[in-house]
Amino acid sequence: MADTVELRSVERYCPKLDRWEQVKSLQFPRSCFSAVVLDGFMYAVGGYSPPCLNSVEKYDCINDRWDLVTAMNEKRMSPGVGVACGFLYAVGGHNGSIHLSSTERYDPVTDQWTIVASLGIPRTGLGVAVLDNYIFAVGGHSGTAYMKCVQRYDPYEDKWENIDSMLAARCSFGIAAL
Repeated sequence: MADTVELRSVERYCPKLDRWEQVKSLQFPRSCFSAVVLDGFMYAVGGYSPPCLNSVEKYDCINDRWDLVTAMNEKRMSPGVGVACGFLYAVGGHNGSIHLSSTERYDPVTDQWTIVASLGIPRTGLGVAVLDNYIFAVGGHSGTAYMKCVQRYDPYEDKWENIDSMLAARCSFGIAAL
């Protein structure tokens, strides 16, 4: 990862003023992490510092501060993250040695991570989006190839299922549900 720069700095955009401003820095420098909002807090999940990280930081925008929450069970660089049913999910990624197929669920009430059903297909750089409380894991890289497969997770059944693949393979891309 010689061409990667790990940063602590964080900026936010103010659309009313049409400008960027500096906010409180992360507690630890990181790159290749994922971010998601849950219950009005922003979470910076995993990443690379070096080495790969299992740490997670929670940003409180009212008080402009970052706090560590309980670390994930696995180190994850470039995981997919999403929020469904009041939980944060970290999907796949790379632990510094191998591409991961595991999925973890964070409960903000208990500040605990729980291992849930595995993707079954290891990948990093995947896109994750949530629609109707289903988590969609899209594309990524298996370690040998870019991927176009798509899987859907049902948090009530704790089960992933394969659904129709994309037309083209993609990795490290933006994704959103509308």
